[in-house]
Amino acid sequence: MDTSDGFSPPSNWCDGHCEVCPLDGDCRVRVRMAQRRWVHSARGEDPDDPAVVWADVVRDLNRAIGLVQDIAREEGICLDEPQPDLPVSLASKRRYRSGLRLFQAMCHLDRCEDADTQALADVALGNAATLLTKVGRIAAYDEPDDPVWFADAVPNLMLIEHLLGSVESSLEAMRPRLRRADQDRLDRARADLRRDLDGHLLAIPRRARTMLSVLVGEGRAPSPFCTVGT
Repeated sequence: MDTSDGFSPPSNWCDGHCEVCPLDGDCRVRVRMAQRRWVHSARGEDPDDPAVVWADVVRDLNRAIGLVQDIAREEGICLDEPQPDLPVSLASKRRYRSGLRLFQAMCHLDRCEDADTQALADVALGNAATLLTKVGRIAAYDEPDDPVWFADAVPNLMLIEHLLGSVESSLEAMRPRLRRADQDRLDRARADLRRDLDGHLLAIPRRARTMLSVLVGEGRAPSPFCTVGT
């Protein structure tokens, strides 16, 4: 599926809510998951059984390892040799720690007696979890000189921006019902993450935002940028 006009496939920069995504029917990841569930059901297996799920994970990992080994042989790379130490990006580690603190602060919120407030908290926690994984994803890339920076890091940065805005909106709506200590902890975590992300968010090229705007207008962007049935 190539509906992104310069970005990597939409499944790389979506929030995983396939049930509301307009690209659901064309998404290779979604199709593969549906096929896998069908195969398990046809075998009389529960596709949601943890043992079945983990068996699938192990098979996928083994397949990925095999592909890496094949590529290494073709490139003449010996995987048994010690690998050089790669430089650690302190900025990336700091961003991830800030995202983790926000997620942890939300995990420590008490259950809300008000069902509507709890629903907001659940949505915010889910968005914070996805945000954390995406902050980790962009750490895999170097700065904008990296050839895949624009294709994959940039749309994921726009997703991070969207998710963080959604988390903040939910928390603001919940604020009157939160304890002061929880408010302070969340505010610090949000401020730290905003500070650590600001440089990257400000570096999102204008043409990338224009491209995304066009995709959204045409209904060709993944969830959460475009949604259906909500």
